[in-house]
Amino acid sequence: MSAPGPELSPRALALLVAAVAVSFGVCFAVFVVGAREERSAGADVDSVSALGHRPFVELLEALGVPVLVGRSRSVARAGPGALVVVAEPRPSEDAPARGGGGPGSVLAGRRAPILLVLPKRRPGRLDDAGRWVESETTLPASEVATVLRRFGGDADVVHVADAARAAALRDGELSPTVAPPLQLLAPHRGLRPIVASDDGVLLGQLEPPDASDEDEDDAGDAPPVYVLSDPDVLAAHGLHRGRNAELVVGWVERLRPPGGMVVLDAQAQGRGRTPSLWRELTSWPLALPVGTALLAALAAAWCGARRFGAPRPAASPSRARTRPLVEHAAELLEHGGHTAHALSRYAAVALHAAARDVHAPPGLTAEDARAWLDRAAAARGVGTTVAELEAVVATAARHPDPGTAIDAARRVHAWRRALTDGHPSRP
Repeated sequence: MSAPGPELSPRALALLVAAVAVSFGVCFAVFVVGAREERSAGADVDSVSALGHRPFVELLEALGVPVLVGRSRSVARAGPGALVVVAEPRPSEDAPARGGGGPGSVLAGRRAPILLVLPKRRPGRLDDAGRWVESETTLPASEVATVLRRFGGDADVVHVADAARAAALRDGELSPTVAPPLQLLAPHRGLRPIVASDDGVLLGQLEPPDASDEDEDDAGDAPPVYVLSDPDVLAAHGLHRGRNAELVVGWVERLRPPGGMVVLDAQAQGRGRTPSLWRELTSWPLALPVGTALLAALAAAWCGARRFGAPRPAASPSRARTRPLVEHAAELLEHGGHTAHALSRYAAVALHAAARDVHAPPGLTAEDARAWLDRAAAARGVGTTVAELEAVVATAARHPDPGTAIDAARRVHAWRRALTDGHPSRP
């Protein structure tokens, strides 16, 4: 028989509702205040240290430039209406943007122009919290050239110790302000200067390696690749110097397609994240509402649980009214000394009903009726005869204990059920 499932108490239900509400509220608050932001101290988009690019991202957002930090295959996924900024990718060959180390693998399948910002500095010792840089080292020119070659460039990297010579790198009325050493690219036939001086190129455009006069139109179909040789003009420690912010924003506005967005490739900086629904659901703060929702689902399943078996029959609406009446009548019979008479009458009624149920011929005498019932019982595998049943009833009627009469009545009922429905071993 099935039974009703367990129920949550009002207090437990209130606590569960409160936990769900608080978890969703905390998750919403964390997303609103931005506490879920990534933290870093390196030269990447998540860093607010001196080498970080987070101030550059916030500057573009404050100016109304659409900005997206891409953490998975940004170069390949960006559309033609975007400018992909690959700022200071890792110089090691096992960097996330490698694709085998060659320019074809890095730039294959791209549809958007790229602004490559070459790396310059490596963070040294960090503070105890791991958010601020206390020292840094300048990368060797060979490592910087390795990054440039991965994107199809082949120019030499030069370092200019005299910071005053940066004033010669003019873009109209503006010139960058860079802490020494100034990092430039030596003039090269595969590099078209945009902002340059006699010392080298600060901002330029890479020409396709196979470009020539006869196939210049075909080469021009590929989205351009721009190179900014010195990242100090947009890093946190240099963005506020002089008119660097104005320079950088001006370059971004000229290089990005009209109305396009700026995609910053975080994967090339080692800050990538492979898309994973399970990881996002189990990460902070989404783990709070997901966990409480799962708890609520388990509570609902627990409350709705039922035992296996046939459904419990619906209670009769008159049961509450008839049961007290039957119990009261039984008490009157017991205390009035009519148990034996009631048992005898019940046995006679049961025998008559059994004869009717098995279709005994009408008009039989009492002896013939008993014989006919015994034959029917034997055919159905019931070993108790009518005489044996009457003997049990007569013995119980003489016994003063009402429990004996009840046992005899149960035996009569079981005999009738077996005769009517068949013995359990021979249904």
